[in-house]
Amino acid sequence: MRPEQSVEDNRAMSVAYIVGQLGLGGSERQLYLLAGQLKSRGWQVSVFNLNPSESDYWVAPLKNLSLQICDIPKNSSQVKRLFSLTRELSKIAPTIVHSWSLYTNIYAALCGTAAHVPVRLGSERGNEEYSIKAYGNLRYNLSLMGLQGLVTNSPVEANNIIKKKPRLAVEYIPNGVETDALYDRSTAREYLGISDGCLLVAGIGSLTSNKNFEYLIRVFSQIQERHPKAKLAIIGDGPEKNYLLHQASNSIPPDRFILPGAIPETHRLMAGVDILCVTSLTEGMPNVVLEACAAGTAIIANRIGAIPSIIQHGVNGFVLDVGNTAQFTCALEKLLQDSLLRAEMGTAGKKLAQMEFSSQKMADRFVAFYRKLIGY
Repeated sequence: MRPEQSVEDNRAMSVAYIVGQLGLGGSERQLYLLAGQLKSRGWQVSVFNLNPSESDYWVAPLKNLSLQICDIPKNSSQVKRLFSLTRELSKIAPTIVHSWSLYTNIYAALCGTAAHVPVRLGSERGNEEYSIKAYGNLRYNLSLMGLQGLVTNSPVEANNIIKKKPRLAVEYIPNGVETDALYDRSTAREYLGISDGCLLVAGIGSLTSNKNFEYLIRVFSQIQERHPKAKLAIIGDGPEKNYLLHQASNSIPPDRFILPGAIPETHRLMAGVDILCVTSLTEGMPNVVLEACAAGTAIIANRIGAIPSIIQHGVNGFVLDVGNTAQFTCALEKLLQDSLLRAEMGTAGKKLAQMEFSSQKMADRFVAFYRKLIGY
């Protein structure tokens, strides 16, 4: 318990999170950081996993926090899964049930209501318009019924949802990031197999069309001859892996490109990256941007989601219009040429991460919102 907290602050506080899966992912990492903070403050925390798998990366770290993890078998019928989740929630009797993603909101609403959980919350961790297209307008709106509140990590989305759903208590809570336990530059470089003299440009995330890494490959291929020390790394895994390898092999020499796959705890390696590029078409608040800030890495990112609330253009990075190749190319070349600018942006980003986006700060915001809804 932190010194400024009292025993009274922790009275009868318990929260159950519902997640779609616990595989290697950014939102799952956020859950782990928040759960650890809440446990350290005396809260009771449980996690319900709707799609348990032997490959779930975050199960072991969460268990190490001594919290309860309950699997809801995915081979059961939908009705049985709903009954099973309701039964387990009734046993635990949490003060709050909080769905951690759009796709599990309906479980928090239905099962939380049936189990008489006082506070039922959902999440929108991306772009509402994109979510409605992916989920369907009817299913999206049904997923919000029965919820008293919704958490989003984008201020833009918070304002949009408040206008459309005035009955919901909508709260903008930015993601958190660990500002310590990072590898130093030489250790990170050694892990990645990158020499000290190389300027490493990186894209990090799931290898899907939304991350738009093909665009990054295309931009890098156009400037590589003018910057012989530059090397491109795309770190992650997903359905576009083979396609991206093919695209890179056609335009970038093999010694100038690496695709190492998904790396657990990638944030620890961020100090080994000179320039992080975020080329996504849509995002909420991408963890990778905060992790780059915490590591002191310069950033180039598209103007989407909550990114403009993290990156101040020209101060701790560059924020550019989606698809503006001229802007992106200019920003990348400017950072490759100017080591002082990279260092200044990195320093500004690190200061911002420590002051505004630590995992402790994130937990403070969640606790304040939870208490507001509970009434104390």
